[in-house]
Amino acid sequence: DCNGECGGSLEFDECGVCDGDGSTCVTFDFELIGMYTEDNCTGDIVDTVTGLCDFQPYFGTEEECTMNGGIYISLPVCLDIFTYLTVDESDNIDDCMCGPDGQWDIEIEECISGTQGFNMWLDEIPLLEDDWDGPESISLLYDEFNNPTYAIIHFPSIGECHWDYGPSPDEYVCEQYEGDWNDYDMECEIYDGDACDELGGYWEDGGDEEIGYSVDFNFLSLDEEEIIFEILNTEGGTALVGNIPDGSCEFIYYPTEEECFNAGLDWNYDDNECEIDDEDSCNELGGEWIDEGCFAMVYDNQQPNIFGCTDEANPYYNPDAVINDGSCSLSNNNNIIPEQFYLSENYPNPFNPMTQIDYSIPEYSNVELAIYDIQGNLVRTIFNGYHKPGEFKVEIDGSNLASGMYMTVLKAGEIILSNKMILLK
Repeated sequence: DCNGECGGSLEFDECGVCDGDGSTCVTFDFELIGMYTEDNCTGDIVDTVTGLCDFQPYFGTEEECTMNGGIYISLPVCLDIFTYLTVDESDNIDDCMCGPDGQWDIEIEECISGTQGFNMWLDEIPLLEDDWDGPESISLLYDEFNNPTYAIIHFPSIGECHWDYGPSPDEYVCEQYEGDWNDYDMECEIYDGDACDELGGYWEDGGDEEIGYSVDFNFLSLDEEEIIFEILNTEGGTALVGNIPDGSCEFIYYPTEEECFNAGLDWNYDDNECEIDDEDSCNELGGEWIDEGCFAMVYDNQQPNIFGCTDEANPYYNPDAVINDGSCSLSNNNNIIPEQFYLSENYPNPFNPMTQIDYSIPEYSNVELAIYDIQGNLVRTIFNGYHKPGEFKVEIDGSNLASGMYMTVLKAGEIILSNKMILLK
């Protein structure tokens, strides 16, 4: 929006005044990581461990822990280091470590005042630390017809230090520069560009990743990525939540290093074991996968209506727009041409019992045009087959449908367009 006429950023010509192509994007910033309270990726997302079961981080209830024979400890807590019993009179780290009216220094781990006892303080454990190395944000890009094109996965600006033109510094020097020594490759891993240059290495900046993506109802799939993001509408806007079932692989006969490499997996030389992170790899090596919970990565955007027409002056504006709903074209609403797939919002909306939708097919294609209820169940198939190109209108009769919210969905190959419609009787 180079002239500032649309209220957008300087990078995107959001209303076509600068002879741009009308494309736009939405960026989701990383917000938190957490664990679902239910193993099947449902319930609340908890980002802090507030309890232990048999001294392991635990996200379930105390009853669930004790029913399985475990010992539950609520955090924060002061424990006797010999008996592991709770020291009830100490409800803060100072009293726990240094006695009444004492003061504990977290940095040097000593009592500044008071007398250090034989206790230990277990605090709540935040799951997100400062060293998060996952993507910082995800940007989704759209063409002028509000169809998704590709995504940019933004990573922290962390590069890699290479020793192509000289030897790696030894382990002692590596530690002096706050690097990590790799025992397998016998070289130093440096994470700072200036330190890399000073030690004679070659610094390669890390780059963002560009990939395609698709949307099917409330789920976002990133091409070449195993993570499928669920699209959650919240009071503050829309969030992308990547759900990753967590678990461990149990063996009777543990795989050897050679078997690990043959399966395309990495061998952990520190723990002397194969790094197995998914159920398929576990089963391939003859193990048994034990589900332990569901991990969540949350990317949030505080803008409401970010996936539909965002200009309230536009006649196609939809305050309840969902991802790729086809409610408007950001630059040329009145010039939709049949070279693009297009599905309009129904009119009138809400309706009773008749309404109409328009759609465009740019070429002979296998097309499915259907109505679904809000749970994703097929209600009525309008067309399913080989469709000729052109612009078309369809009348929808809701006489035999119950009042409520429905979705009109047009599918053609990888193209999926959808709109909400409301039947009020």
